[in-house]
Amino acid sequence: MINKKLLIALLAFLSVGMYAQVGFNCQFVPGLQVGSVKVKTDNTRLKDYKFGAALPIFMIDRIKTKWYTNLEMNALYYATTQVNNVNAGKVKIAKTEGAYIAGRLGYGFGKGDAMRVGPNINLGWGASNLDSSKRTLNVPSYYTIGGGVFFYQKIGSRIRAMAKVGYEKYKNKSANDNVKGLSGSGIYMEGTVAYNVYQKFGLAVMPAFYSKKFSYNYGGEAVSTNAKVRSLFLRIGFVKFF
Repeated sequence: MINKKLLIALLAFLSVGMYAQVGFNCQFVPGLQVGSVKVKTDNTRLKDYKFGAALPIFMIDRIKTKWYTNLEMNALYYATTQVNNVNAGKVKIAKTEGAYIAGRLGYGFGKGDAMRVGPNINLGWGASNLDSSKRTLNVPSYYTIGGGVFFYQKIGSRIRAMAKVGYEKYKNKSANDNVKGLSGSGIYMEGTVAYNVYQKFGLAVMPAFYSKKFSYNYGGEAVSTNAKVRSLFLRIGFVKFF
């Protein structure tokens, strides 16, 4: 006859194991990215311009059980991998857009393994090419702080998805040699669809949209420059399911 205490312990262990099967770990390290960035300003010395998305990226987007985390270093990864091309004069305009380093931390609510929804806080150091810089590590940088909400959903046995929206504030007294007194704000919207290809591994696709507004002094001018940056990306990476 099976010992009751052993049976209870076994059932408890199995229940914990089943409870833990929530989420995925999306690895864009390095990942691929396509898309575009548009910059518009009201400064006659700065023309409106558009450039393609940086192809290599570095991002980890993860949810497991209750906790959601995101680590992004897309701008830093692009900038450092393009230094030789900059020195060789092969870069027409720096595509440094995103985070040098930024993180999100969130907590999800929900029962079972099918759904989670909750808030997250964001902190980081980002960059946007607000002065048509050709040097990838010399674009205006700024500190970011903000928050958002995320939603996770399991769809069948092979597909899992996430949606994330949020708001952030930007600030830096000395963004680079040309840009001073920078302040601004922005919103982001990201979606992730992951497909289980083999066992616990698969592919992840992340469409993302970012809208940022900045105010700053350019080139020592007394009048502030206002700029809008719109980014639309599609990211592809690998995923591990929990």
